[in-house]
Amino acid sequence: MIYRLTGQVQHYAWGGKNYIASLIGLHSAKDQPCAEWWLGAHPSAPSEIEDVTGKQSLIEFLLQNPTALGQASRQQFGDELPYLLKILDVEKPLSIQLHPTKAQAEKGFEAENAKGVALTDSTRTYK
Repeated sequence: MIYRLTGQVQHYAWGGKNYIASLIGLHSAKDQPCAEWWLGAHPSAPSEIEDVTGKQSLIEFLLQNPTALGQASRQQFGDELPYLLKILDVEKPLSIQLHPTKAQAEKGFEAENAKGVALTDSTRTYK
């Protein structure tokens, strides 16, 4: 079965106002930058999947239909989508981003919790 997948636009100050808006047919983006278009099951901006019954979060769809991920993917990564596709439109200089391994992230998260750094603190690295 084929489903329509709709990504989520991320509006960051460094983003452009033309490429992503044109790519996805977004006509209301003239006022704000469209920096990234996310396709995946990231908890903060999951894509929507549409079938004959309507739309739902890709996260909810995969919870209800884990076999849609395929046997090989499920054996290696479990019942979660193992990637996030990002389409970028960069108008202003973009900083380099480095992502830790899962083990590094867990250790950093625990260390910041132990120090009492709030999850909402702008200086927090591991959320």
